[in-house]
Amino acid sequence: MPSHSSIRPQLRRALAVVSLGLASGVCVADAPDARGLYFHHVSGFYSGTEWLEVRPVEGVPNRYQFRDVLGGGANGDVLEDGTIAFVGGVGGGGAFLDPDQFELHWIFGGGAEFFSDLSRAPFTTTNFPFQPDSLEVGSPSHNGDWSGTVTTHDPETGAALLTTDHTMTSAVLGTTFKLTLDDGTWYRFVFESPRELLCRLILPVPVIPEFRTVSGCSSNDERNVIGFASISEDGQSFTATLFLETRETGGDQEQSLVTFTMSRATCLGDFDSSGDVGFTDLTALLAAWATPAGDLDGDGTTGFTDLVLILGAWGPCV
Repeated sequence: MPSHSSIRPQLRRALAVVSLGLASGVCVADAPDARGLYFHHVSGFYSGTEWLEVRPVEGVPNRYQFRDVLGGGANGDVLEDGTIAFVGGVGGGGAFLDPDQFELHWIFGGGAEFFSDLSRAPFTTTNFPFQPDSLEVGSPSHNGDWSGTVTTHDPETGAALLTTDHTMTSAVLGTTFKLTLDDGTWYRFVFESPRELLCRLILPVPVIPEFRTVSGCSSNDERNVIGFASISEDGQSFTATLFLETRETGGDQEQSLVTFTMSRATCLGDFDSSGDVGFTDLTALLAAWATPAGDLDGDGTTGFTDLVLILGAWGPCV
């Protein structure tokens, strides 16, 4: 276990400033904005990595919850110079090195001591959507088939490790958006707005209510999931980012970071780009009869050959 004397110099200085800040009750409006999801290296009582969430404490300026996805951790005040002072009986403190990195020294009752290095999770900002403000009913127009890529990234740096081609199917039911990959894995997001979605699935059930699974979110992935997705304004593409963590005990978890970049899977006769050929497309072809608008065979006009082609392509795009 590291001793206090082994703490790096900048953290020792931060702890000294924290002591002064606590004595004077310092808490200022222009302190660093600590909110967000972070990749957390921890050592001391045990060692490992995890995702750590920093959430504001409602009603107390510059006070945050520094907690893992299950809600374990402590609350602390962030001072003007970026130092961090724990409250509620937890000793130690820390300091921001820049807006996206900070260090912590935790001293819990019973002698458990931890040292932490944290960096903001890739592809995130201070506005990370941990919980929805409200839910909206999704549009059935987002149903259909999609094709694109799935990229696995280094969870700490965001560097791309592997990109593979995939197809997916989406199904909207009420406020939920179920996304099923071609390997059978599925994730159910919820609509926070007409085009913005999020997913939070955490097990075992956290003691702190706001850290629990968002109602409507689910998955057959056996890992904890925190993620968000965005559908384009024209509804023809979407992106999703998933932060995953295995459900072992502290120090033994493994983190993954996966992104989806998908577009509507279209095919011959899919005039509405829904990912399948159906009655809407047939109606569009008939409305374009004898004009170039519904031409499928390349002869410059819409006619019986095009009708035969669209009927032959009936169903999901493949």
